[in-house]
Amino acid sequence: MVSMEDFPKLQKPADALQVTDPKTGETGYRVGLEVFHQLHCLNLLRMSTYPDYYPKLWWSDTNDKPEKVRAHLDHCIEILRMNLMCLSDVNVFTFHPQEGKEGYWPDYESHHVCRNFDKIKDWANDNAMPDLDV
Repeated sequence: MVSMEDFPKLQKPADALQVTDPKTGETGYRVGLEVFHQLHCLNLLRMSTYPDYYPKLWWSDTNDKPEKVRAHLDHCIEILRMNLMCLSDVNVFTFHPQEGKEGYWPDYESHHVCRNFDKIKDWANDNAMPDLDV
């Protein structure tokens, strides 16, 4: 939840979903963390590449038309593209010979300094608005 006071910083219309924090009684605007939407999209794209293993993806249960499924997958591709470009990982990777292969091959195991995802998840769970599924 974002407080009424901080909401204008998001530069979003005021008709956004308002909620009341059951712990504090404060009213504010419901928000989500982009990382969880992006992970949902990545997982949906991953599952869609294994139709034999995931024959009953969400669209099978809701009988969505193929155009609606395609639109959701395209939306996910666009969200992930924007995120990759916005956060552009500029770490470098090197090329090395590999046994049994000709030439040099990329080594993508470069060192990264990352955020602590478990702490992000914990914070999100601790600050979640209960019983609201959109």
